[in-house]
Amino acid sequence: MSWVDQLDVKLHQTRIAADQNNGNGLFATEDVAEDTVLVETPLSSLIATPSTGSSVQEIVDLAHTLQDLATNTKWSQYIALLPTEPINPLGWDADKIQQELDGSSIARAVEGIRAAVPQDLALPAQWVMSRALELPTPIPQRAIVPGIDMANHSDSPNARYALSANGESVQLLSTTNIASNTEICISYGDRDMNEYLFNYGFIPKHKRRISVPLDDLHYYPLDLLQDEPAGLRLKFAYYTAKHGTPTVTYDSSGWHSDFLLLLAVGELDGLDIVEDTAAQAADPDPEAEHLQLLLQGRIVDLTDPDFAAFRVRATPIAKAIAEIYLNSANNRSLSVLTGAERDLIQEVFS
Repeated sequence: MSWVDQLDVKLHQTRIAADQNNGNGLFATEDVAEDTVLVETPLSSLIATPSTGSSVQEIVDLAHTLQDLATNTKWSQYIALLPTEPINPLGWDADKIQQELDGSSIARAVEGIRAAVPQDLALPAQWVMSRALELPTPIPQRAIVPGIDMANHSDSPNARYALSANGESVQLLSTTNIASNTEICISYGDRDMNEYLFNYGFIPKHKRRISVPLDDLHYYPLDLLQDEPAGLRLKFAYYTAKHGTPTVTYDSSGWHSDFLLLLAVGELDGLDIVEDTAAQAADPDPEAEHLQLLLQGRIVDLTDPDFAAFRVRATPIAKAIAEIYLNSANNRSLSVLTGAERDLIQEVFS
């Protein structure tokens, strides 16, 4: 009995076959109409953990589960077919990570997850990172869905996954008419290039987006900023308290960061950051810091239309940050990432 039968996975007009570039994949066995159920996996066959809000903990929990189910269970045959070679940077050795990712946000992410994942779970953790789906079940969960997890990524997907109407299975449904022998693909989501490489070990041809976290002064073009270090720290404190870690994102439509708008505005423009005494008085934590933003004497936030006027001034800052980021990337030999990043930045500022 095959794992498909053992796990009661139903394939409709679909077969699992080797794909020349991506390992296994799903292929239509005949012409398929739009909105056809192609694969159906019962919830009882999922390998799942409740969504906790902690991605790392979910990865560890699922990796433990995979390890436990690998022997003498109905999942054993399925698990035995999963890849044994490194899938993503979590599987690389320390020398390769330093050589190819040093200075990148991926390197920090890999360090973080390696600290949480025991060495004997490194491969199961990669299976989780590259295969698990977020499911909108009554109790949201992160799950490996045997059968549906054979669907590869495409920038032009022809299928999607969803919970069945009766809530008893996960279904893969066609989103367009599919010709016989065509590969059935889904989208792995709206992620930036770093996230794709970190989780899946590749960068899609047309998935081009870079997010640079601005929690490290290394990326700040200090000569272009309005502030002395004390003023910069105050802006950072205000922003992180309201919005978390600031970032700047680059994609085909340009650059995006309300924090850079804040950096572009200075005291001469009428900007001031002061203590929010009302919020401070209402907070029982005496150590908590509450700040508010004033522009020309008005209490504002970064959604205020007046900040949009400073985008022209902020653009050289965005460009300089991109150049600093790319210069750090030049020290890496991972040309697939660095080259794609450089092409995107050139497009944004051309």
